[in-house]
Amino acid sequence: MSAYLKRSCSPLPLSSLRDVLAYNLRSCRVARGLSQEQLGFIAQLDRTFISQVEHARVNISLDNIEKLALALELDACQLLAPPCSCLPNEDIGRIRRRR
Repeated sequence: MSAYLKRSCSPLPLSSLRDVLAYNLRSCRVARGLSQEQLGFIAQLDRTFISQVEHARVNISLDNIEKLALALELDACQLLAPPCSCLPNEDIGRIRRRR
C-alpha cells in the first residue's frame, strides 16, 4: 500500500479537483482489490492512463470519469467528492488500520 493511502483517509493538501479525483480513484480501486490493469480492462482504458490519473498528471474527460465510475460501481460524483465519500465505513477502517 502506498504512503499516500497510509497517511490518513483525508490527506492534505488536495489542492485541486484533479488531486481529489486521483485520491478517490486510487482509494476506491484499492478498497475493491483491483490492480490498475484490472480496472483498466473493466473500464476499457489503458493501465498507464489509470496510473497517470491516480498521480494527477493528466486531465481526464467526463466520458472517462464515467467509465471509471461504472467500472468501480459508483456514481461519477463520488469520484469528485471530498475523500472517503466513496468508501464504505469498513473499508475506511481497514485502510487506517494498515498504517
